[in-house]
Amino acid sequence: MSIEILNSSTNAVVISSNPKSGSSNRQNLVDQTAGLLREKGFEVHCFTDIQTVIEISESLFAEGKLRTVLFAISPLRTTI
Repeated sequence: MSIEILNSSTNAVVISSNPKSGSSNRQNLVDQTAGLLREKGFEVHCFTDIQTVIEISESLFAEGKLRTVLFAISPLRTTI
């Protein structure tokens, strides 16, 4: 088993959230997550428009800066 160290220049994180879906606490969670990532040195971009997420992610990837894209989604709820 080998461990690969990611290039430190790939420090951009894109967070996508849908403000119309789920609880209002999600934006707080997104803000907290973004803050923690920034404290660790990541360049964080948060968007609610999926087309913007795609465009920015593609641009950052082409520049060799994109680390990951996170999607803030609601947990599944079931009723019995």
